[in-house]
Amino acid sequence: MKKGLFRLLLISVVLLFSSYNASGVSSDYMYADSCDKPQLQLSITQGYYADVDADGYEDDVYIETTFRILCTNRANFDYYIELILPSGTTFTYGYRVTTRLNTLTFHNDFFDHALESGDYTVNVYVIMKTGGTALVHDQLIFDPPGGSNSDPKFSLSWS
Repeated sequence: MKKGLFRLLLISVVLLFSSYNASGVSSDYMYADSCDKPQLQLSITQGYYADVDADGYEDDVYIETTFRILCTNRANFDYYIELILPSGTTFTYGYRVTTRLNTLTFHNDFFDHALESGDYTVNVYVIMKTGGTALVHDQLIFDPPGGSNSDPKFSLSWS
């Protein structure tokens, strides 16, 4: 009887400590060797300034990000996008996403955010909460000219 309880306790401890909990930062994609755990691939596919809000001024920032979700038929993740102006002023926006889709494309419009000349930095962080916790990151640096500040627009497309 004691042997059976010990074996059950040992199996429980092994299962407890073998649960998926990968965290780390990758500049482009997170890959796993097999499909035994969910995987998320992240890429900033476009980033530039333009007249997105049709006000006659090219003072808006457009960022497009694409996600591929592998090895699961449902995913939960938090999506954070951060726009850093040359002066260091930072705008961060977050979204919680639950999906059964394999590919998502996020279109992020930052109206009137192209305020300064110099290098703009965009960071995208995704914290995946399916099958454990994992952090994926991508970054883009580009150089748009002037504008004034307002809230961003967010849209989603899928395939």
